[in-house]
Amino acid sequence: MGYAMPEQTAHGIHIRLYARAFIFAEAGNPTKRFLLVNIDAAMPSQLLTRKLVQKLQAEFNGLYRSDNVAISATHTHASPAGYLEHLLYHVTSLGFVKQSFDAMLDGILEASHAAHADLRPAALSWSEGELLGANINRSPTAYMANPEAERAQYKHDTDKDMTLLKIRAAEGGQRGRGLLSWFPVHCTSMNNTNTLLSGDNKGAAEQFVEKLWAPKQQMLEPRFVAAFVQSNMADTTPNIQGTFCSNTGLPCDANTSTCNGNNQYCVGEGPAGHDDLENTRIIGQMQADKAQVGVQIQDRA
Repeated sequence: MGYAMPEQTAHGIHIRLYARAFIFAEAGNPTKRFLLVNIDAAMPSQLLTRKLVQKLQAEFNGLYRSDNVAISATHTHASPAGYLEHLLYHVTSLGFVKQSFDAMLDGILEASHAAHADLRPAALSWSEGELLGANINRSPTAYMANPEAERAQYKHDTDKDMTLLKIRAAEGGQRGRGLLSWFPVHCTSMNNTNTLLSGDNKGAAEQFVEKLWAPKQQMLEPRFVAAFVQSNMADTTPNIQGTFCSNTGLPCDANTSTCNGNNQYCVGEGPAGHDDLENTRIIGQMQADKAQVGVQIQDRA
């Protein structure tokens, strides 16, 4: 799902896809709460949200509703298709795929149950910082068509800021419980020739933090949850070297993103060139590293 290519079918797993759930509630009135689930998928689904709310309402007597439940997606282009409810999205997947939908709903529901069971007092703080080298504007010629006065307001031609929300326990030395990171970059480090399910660069970032970094940190709880949520990434790309024609090696036409009028040969290159796995690792590691050092930026409670 993402590249809309019928011939791009899965043949294995690169990075497993997860759902990560967070519940924020008022201390004085815990019934006033908000459930946010971040999923490693191309996009959220109205159908997934409705089914999730239906199941949660039945289990928790209306505590969770359509106005306090939201699903966000990392926008990885290497996740299953066929789970949306609109015809257009089913054309390239040849219809609705119940097996994919059920697996996604089960995972989202399991994450929601875990968050509900772990609800307890917490302290929140947030910080911001600039992350360079992890994204570029994929349509720089279009951006230059904006008025000069508008462009002069910004330092870069695309957003480079990461926003970090840190969650700590309210007791016991305020050990870290989780984080949410917002940074704008498309999850297209794995290109349209890839046949492996993958969380792409944001899925890699989540794995780097949760499985490699967090277990070594004494001030973090054992089940530390790190969600790398998608941000304003519409015209951002992780393919920071630009686009090149796979048949000639020359740069693609800047205005049309084609190679002699054909767009199928125009391919983006990440920091490791055409090595999708290494590109995913590098861009994911950059986001993970920035989130991990976010504590050195002055927190805002």
